[in-house]
Amino acid sequence: ALWQALAASAPWQCRYVEESELKELAAQGVVVEAERGSSAAPASSKCFFRMVCIPSVWAVFMGQICFNYNRYLMYNWIVTYYTDGLQIPVAEAGACMLWPNVMDAVFSFGVGVVADGLARSGKMSRLAVRRLFSTLGFLGTGVGVLMLVWAEGRVVVTVIVTVASAMQACHNAGFKSSYGDLSVRYAGVLRGTGNMLGTGSSFVVPLLAAAFLDAGGGSSVRAAWGAVFQSALACGIIGALSFFALAATESIDDRLCDPGA
Repeated sequence: ALWQALAASAPWQCRYVEESELKELAAQGVVVEAERGSSAAPASSKCFFRMVCIPSVWAVFMGQICFNYNRYLMYNWIVTYYTDGLQIPVAEAGACMLWPNVMDAVFSFGVGVVADGLARSGKMSRLAVRRLFSTLGFLGTGVGVLMLVWAEGRVVVTVIVTVASAMQACHNAGFKSSYGDLSVRYAGVLRGTGNMLGTGSSFVVPLLAAAFLDAGGGSSVRAAWGAVFQSALACGIIGALSFFALAATESIDDRLCDPGA
């Protein structure tokens, strides 16, 4: 009900937005003065197919796929690793998983401040900032999860999982922000498609993890978890390389808009 009462389809349609805020958005390229009297056109099928043929779009899509894989691998399967692999009671495993969530939230605030500072300083371009934080997020998480193969004891495991989870917050200044860089007019279609592909990756995680564990003798065999943790690193490498190679910060809206189509 609150969202329905306060939300607006566009910044200039918001009844409590100030003119100074609109000017700031216009300076950032978020609001175009010519758009004020018009609504964003819906994305046609041709527009959608043009979008999925752009390499920078697939940089974001691959980022979403790899992020979701490692995200759901950590939060869904690490508890099983605690209880079956380390023989820790469920209640204690739940308490151990509190800290990764706390650090993820804390780092989310810090990452934004650091990324904005780097961009404003002029020392790094916006694209360089996106690449840096995406690489930290993908490789930091992948390497952290892989270290669990050699970790001993609940304290060491919890510290590693906490750090790996905190590294995922780097994506807030990485590929996740690239959705806004690439499109304003078609942001909904772009983000919706990325989330759909990410959901598919989330669906694959339990199937692969279960297959790896079955092949290794079951979740109670610690050695069986090696393949599960290695898949996290492999996914992180794929995400980092694809984003680094394909990412861009230029808007694709003009390439998708074709009034004569």
